[in-house]
Amino acid sequence: MFLNMANLIRERLERAAQHIPEIEAYDVVWLYPRWTEDGQYTTGKVWEYDEKLYRCRQDHTGQAGYEPPNTPALWELIPPPGEEGTHDNPYQYAPGMALIEGKYYTENDVLYLCTRDTGVPVYQALADLVGLYVDLIR
Repeated sequence: MFLNMANLIRERLERAAQHIPEIEAYDVVWLYPRWTEDGQYTTGKVWEYDEKLYRCRQDHTGQAGYEPPNTPALWELIPPPGEEGTHDNPYQYAPGMALIEGKYYTENDVLYLCTRDTGVPVYQALADLVGLYVDLIR
């Protein structure tokens, strides 16, 4: 009986977590459901993987090798707090992010400045987007 009640409470907490603003989400990362290999994932919902939060891009069933950081077509990283997109505190780029004009990004210890919004997620390395969407800073 107690296990059933605990599972019901956990389910309700996970459902409520889906409505927490992104800016506050990492304060309660433990509320989000954890990604598992056999999970059923729904577009728009947020899951925790390796202490980071990811939003599902399309409905699918999990499987080994398709963990959120490995499949940007399926998952969008919700940036951890503290990254501001500034020169001194850039966003850590991950394939599958949409780039925002005027924000700074790092990839492989290289700093880039976004020169125009992508409007959609991009999957290429930032080095391949120099002159199109980003400028190399250092």
